[in-house]
Amino acid sequence: FHIIEIVGICRQYWCNSRLQKGRTMTKIIAELSMNFLGDMGLAKEMVQAAAESGADYAKVQTWEVGRLVPGKWDTDGRKEDYIKSELSNKKCVQLVRFCEDAGIKFLSSCFSELDLYPLRQYSNEVKIPGPESSNVPLVEKSIEMFDTVYLSTGASNLDEFARYVKFVGNVYLMHCVSCYPCPDEYVNMPRMLLFKEMTDKFGYSGHSDDIWDAILAISHGAKVIEKHFTTDRNLPFKDNKFSILPEDLAAIRKYADVHDKMMIDRGHDCQEIEMPVRTEYARRWCGGINEKLRF
Repeated sequence: FHIIEIVGICRQYWCNSRLQKGRTMTKIIAELSMNFLGDMGLAKEMVQAAAESGADYAKVQTWEVGRLVPGKWDTDGRKEDYIKSELSNKKCVQLVRFCEDAGIKFLSSCFSELDLYPLRQYSNEVKIPGPESSNVPLVEKSIEMFDTVYLSTGASNLDEFARYVKFVGNVYLMHCVSCYPCPDEYVNMPRMLLFKEMTDKFGYSGHSDDIWDAILAISHGAKVIEKHFTTDRNLPFKDNKFSILPEDLAAIRKYADVHDKMMIDRGHDCQEIEMPVRTEYARRWCGGINEKLRF
């Protein structure tokens, strides 16, 4: 192992040991996106708020502006936002430490094979964004390098990502509709139910501007939920407008925890918790009737 990898593994172990006890199965990712526009003070505030609201991960996006191909973003203002939001190695280290201090995990989306290597120093998990699910070299390299890969299926066709179901050990198929924000009638939750038939590692990455898409996904068994997150919808970057707030994330967390507890399979017969009622109350109004009718 390279010394940086060892440090990264130690940090991950330390972070895991601080995760909240009693947390149930559903994992929740707070997607910070570019909502903090490179302001690390604001990033720290968002990470802390996500942790306090029940998120398991704070997620960012990693790229190098120098590798950006020419496009409309060169003239419509997006490139300026990309420049502000580019995460240097120093900023990544800060974000990892913010997550450690808050007791949640660091996660990042990756858009290029070259960005996988520095990210592996900080986490053994990675997110591949929807439009890149057809980028076979990127996806296959991430599967090789990381213990867990969250593969978004936004703006992608079934034949472009179904091939990765065979990697059942470390790939989560994340249903996603790449529309910002996404109207309710286009959420297309039946697509996630198809994923449920394909693999037990599936989830939902939602872009609705409220919590109901996440609630529906959890109700249908999603193991992972991702929602864009902010502390203030009036912040400059456009994604803040449809991102959920801390109280929204807390509501999703509450529902997920209650849902997971209620879905524990305790069999088809009378539970131990019911025995006092069964033994003490059954037939209590049957006095004077043939004892054979009683238990």
